[in-house]
Amino acid sequence: MILVTGATGTVGSEAVQLLSARHQPARALVRDPDRVTNRTDLADEIEIVTGDFDRPDTLDAALHGVDTVVLVSPAVPAQEIAVIDSAVRQGVSHIVKITSKASADSPVDRRRGQARIEAHLAATGVAHTLLRSNAYLQNLLALAPMIRQTRGFVMSAGDGQVGMIDARDVAAAATAIATAPSTRAAPTGSPALL
Repeated sequence: MILVTGATGTVGSEAVQLLSARHQPARALVRDPDRVTNRTDLADEIEIVTGDFDRPDTLDAALHGVDTVVLVSPAVPAQEIAVIDSAVRQGVSHIVKITSKASADSPVDRRRGQARIEAHLAATGVAHTLLRSNAYLQNLLALAPMIRQTRGFVMSAGDGQVGMIDARDVAAAATAIATAPSTRAAPTGSPALL
């Protein structure tokens, strides 16, 4: 059984759709089940479960009987660490973490948070795969007003180059890893740069 967190977000919802298309038994963890759209498009193998990263009891219930977690969230350390700790308690064997460039000394808060989460995950000893996607193409739509006004956009990289990827490709990679143990051949925790 695979659990996908963030199942109503861009990457998580796509991962759930891909698992559904494969008729792969999975759970979609959501805070608000009313946000699940197109439930009729999902195969019967997809179970919708309600959980809250700030309530470990809901996480333990959602992770009961799960083998693999696709961990997608906004990188709030306390919340992702709660999911990881629940996964350990429930005997999860593999975590596919969607992350980004992680650096403990980065001036970017999100990157420091990712470093903290990744360090905690590594310390648990649970087998894991890190998918380090940098920036989603879908997010450019939110920058459209700035691009229209300035003919450019500003990101935390300053004048640096930013590698972008379609969130659907990240979901496809996460799904492939979660459903095929042979794709986990890299050493535990080795990042896959997307």
